[in-house]
Amino acid sequence: MLRQVLKLIEQNGMTLEQAAQYLSRHGQKISAESLNRKLLNGNMKLNDLQILLDILGYKMVIRKDL
Repeated sequence: MLRQVLKLIEQNGMTLEQAAQYLSRHGQKISAESLNRKLLNGNMKLNDLQILLDILGYKMVIRKDL
């Protein structure tokens, strides 16, 4: 799923550097390289992911399978 977030970043015309700067402004100090590594390895904190999705205009939804 986190690899899809990389695609969303690109599709929204944002660079990893811009995304990392936004996260840093929200108290999550991170470099573009570190952000890329976390997204590729699937090792990102939920809070960081929620902030990132928010700046991209997406929300994470948890729902029960039917």
